[in-house]
Amino acid sequence: MNAQRESFDRYYEADSQYYGTVPSPHLLACVDVLRGDARDTAMAIDVGGGEGRDGRWLAALGFSAVCVDTSFAGLRAARAGGLLVCQGSILALPCRSASASVINATTVIDHLVPQDAGIAVGEIRRVLIPGGIVALEVFTTSDPACVGGPVSDTASFVKHYYEPNELRDVMPDAEVIYYAEGVEPDWSHGSPHSHGVARLVARVGR
Repeated sequence: MNAQRESFDRYYEADSQYYGTVPSPHLLACVDVLRGDARDTAMAIDVGGGEGRDGRWLAALGFSAVCVDTSFAGLRAARAGGLLVCQGSILALPCRSASASVINATTVIDHLVPQDAGIAVGEIRRVLIPGGIVALEVFTTSDPACVGGPVSDTASFVKHYYEPNELRDVMPDAEVIYYAEGVEPDWSHGSPHSHGVARLVARVGR
């Protein structure tokens, strides 16, 4: 984990907007639902949020947004962008139980082996309020890096590529708001490349 954190520190130190400024597509797809849940007292936690592109967008919707990441350089950039930040891991979220209305984790649980991903999902459930929203993005087995094609500069961090519809099963009791899978181009960092992704937005425990 320390080696991965140090690698991300180098990426973020080299470019304060390494992943760009456009929020993740699954959040944009659910803007009306998220806006309906947003209020000053509602906390949104962007786990693995790096420089805070998703966290800033959630804050602009009206949430009290917090960026949680292991990377000190990423958190410095997120703080400079006006976000509250907290150093920590999705395996032990530094948050009170039932305290967050939204938890977003863009390409985070795929950086974990399946057993640890299960622990992460348990932490998400612990921290979400009843009826809270979880938003997840993972790389899938259709990703070029998984099938022997060109890889992005951070592909080595992926520990588990998700099978079709596997992401749906991480929270089978949740109410699905949005789900999508596909292969799409990515120009946000490094050389132009493509990713196979799955995205889930769901309401948990209402």
